[in-house]
Amino acid sequence: MAGSVAVTPHRYVLRTPRTSPDHGALQHGRGAPALPEEVVKLNREDRRRLPKVLGPDDAANVVRMLVCPEHHEGQLVIALDWSGQVCGAEFRCPCEACRDEMLADGSELAALATALGGIELVLATFVEDEQLAPTAADVARFEGLRVECADDGVELLDHLLFSGHRWRSICEVSVARGA
Repeated sequence: MAGSVAVTPHRYVLRTPRTSPDHGALQHGRGAPALPEEVVKLNREDRRRLPKVLGPDDAANVVRMLVCPEHHEGQLVIALDWSGQVCGAEFRCPCEACRDEMLADGSELAALATALGGIELVLATFVEDEQLAPTAADVARFEGLRVECADDGVELLDHLLFSGHRWRSICEVSVARGA
């Protein structure tokens, strides 16, 4: 199975009951920030074409459906609604032509997920082959981002590293190491 590591495959586990699509925004009493013009929320038909994200394999399939495999840099933020369905995504590319800034702060990730209509998110980072194996620093950063996102009412489910058609889940490594 592509993208797996030497741990038992798992599904994302919901920690809080999902009662409404507005859970993340209402929890802290503030509205979602305005969407930049290049960010598009998915319509109902587009959402039906994408699988529900219940685990790392589902998330990787969504990434493959949204971004071509030639990328070796960039970042994709996938926002999930209260049912685990993809409700929006934004690709950020730092190349010379695009010059997008990568989101490195949990609050920025949470704000974007909320703006896209999500209460959960999966982050995918595109890397060169030699950066595909998650390091201890990657795991620590993932755990830090997870806490920062939770503080803003959004759950960071996973951070996937992608290189071409190959991928690794930092969450799976984090669970395997007992983080």
